[in-house]
Amino acid sequence: MKMTENRSYLQKYAMHFGTYMGIYWILKFILFPLGFHIPFLSLLFVILTLSVPFIGYHYAKMYRDKICGGSIQFSHAMLFTIFMYMFASLLVAVAHYAYFQFIDHGFIINSYIQLWDELMTNTPALIRKQRSYKRNDRYRPFTYFHQYHHATIVTGWYFGEASWPFLPH
Repeated sequence: MKMTENRSYLQKYAMHFGTYMGIYWILKFILFPLGFHIPFLSLLFVILTLSVPFIGYHYAKMYRDKICGGSIQFSHAMLFTIFMYMFASLLVAVAHYAYFQFIDHGFIINSYIQLWDELMTNTPALIRKQRSYKRNDRYRPFTYFHQYHHATIVTGWYFGEASWPFLPH
């Protein structure tokens, strides 16, 4: 297959694998708010989050082997991983926005504030060095949406590229 044909498949398969990754992230995110009440689900969320780079590696390897005929240039692989994580983050960002806008109603931020208050009252060393923090009762879902979307793309790209040397050439 010619390189131009391989590149024409880049966006198609990045969207394809990015959709799988995005669905995985959405299903994984369901565990996050539940983890405030059931600690095992919080641990499971962390384990599933740590497995994301390995899933990205697996998808990059599948793309290289099945679509590109077993070899791929670094720049092509880099574009594939960036696009894959970008499409996944777009999908999960929509789900996060819907969750925080219509379902959460401040549950996560209030849970963190409650945990922080408990930590501050139960740890005397922290009370002495406590910085004043401003409690923001006006919750803005778009702020979280934007920050999480950006962080997802950057960390996905970083871990995807960090796994590149381990791909057999």
